[in-house]
Amino acid sequence: MRPDGQVERSDASKRGSRQPATRVRDVENRTGEVSAQRCAIEEAAPAIRAAQSWRELHAALARRGMRFEQKGSGAIVWVGEAPVKASTAGRDCSMRALEQRLGAYAPPGVALSPAPRKARALDPSAAGWADYRLERERHFADKKAGVVSLRAKHRAAFEAMRLGQRAQRAQSFQRDWRGRGQMLNVMRSLLAAEQARARATLREEQDLERTALRRRIGRFPDFEEWLLARGKGDHAALWRHRQPIMPVLSPDPAATDHRPAPTGDIRGFTGMVVCGAVFYAPSTRRLLRIRKAAFVDRVNRRVDSMASRPYPIRFGSRGSRNSPTRGHHLRKVDRGLRRPGSISRCRPSSRRECHTLF
Repeated sequence: MRPDGQVERSDASKRGSRQPATRVRDVENRTGEVSAQRCAIEEAAPAIRAAQSWRELHAALARRGMRFEQKGSGAIVWVGEAPVKASTAGRDCSMRALEQRLGAYAPPGVALSPAPRKARALDPSAAGWADYRLERERHFADKKAGVVSLRAKHRAAFEAMRLGQRAQRAQSFQRDWRGRGQMLNVMRSLLAAEQARARATLREEQDLERTALRRRIGRFPDFEEWLLARGKGDHAALWRHRQPIMPVLSPDPAATDHRPAPTGDIRGFTGMVVCGAVFYAPSTRRLLRIRKAAFVDRVNRRVDSMASRPYPIRFGSRGSRNSPTRGHHLRKVDRGLRRPGSISRCRPSSRRECHTLF
């Protein structure tokens, strides 16, 4: 926001560090663990920018448990076992930018073994996150083991069926079928249909087994649900509201008070009650006589203009002249007045109910 109260689009280069993608941030909020993209932005990017050669780049990343590899025309940064596009860390970390700065890509001369990495909490002060991380690792390890075991079982069953059906076909067609071609085709059709039914039945059985495995393992809860399930509602509330609420941008009153209201805006008029009616004049004009008013609300569902060139008053938030339902309108001047109906752009009435306000 500028000093005069106007809101302008901020420059991305001046907003500080880059942020991971929205979906990645959602996963971070659910698990409480720093993502690979955030590690690449916060750890890999400074090391890449400080490197003066490809050798220094590879060594600096290896000390942080990362490695840099060429992938097609681009590059990826391995954060542990998670790949991240190099351009995600920053535009100056892409392969094209690095080749312009460091020269042609050079792989590491010796086999560098990256240092082991440990999971890092998004909020180090979050209570119970270490236990949550251990349970989550055990859950996914059991899930992976169950999936691998079931997949091997299914693959073995299909292989056994394939070999059995092949032997059945060989045994059925080993006879001499010369002169009985039509009978051979009938036998082939019946046998193919029978074997297709057997394969379909096996697929259905395996689908049911996979569904039973998913139901048995279930979905592992996110960090907040895990805390609530263990009766730690206060910790769950602290986790949910760990980030401060961003203030709503509003113009500075000192910077906006001097600006006049737009022409025809009800905020630019001041009302005075005279003889049961409300006379309105621009706020910049002192209302001394009725004929100096811009319009008058006679509280009888009629608003008369008192000027030769009436003001197009905007009562509602959409500038409606006939439906003052929202925004600034005449009811905010005197809540005892009834809601005005329509605006008539008539000339000042010849009948003068009051001459002055004083």
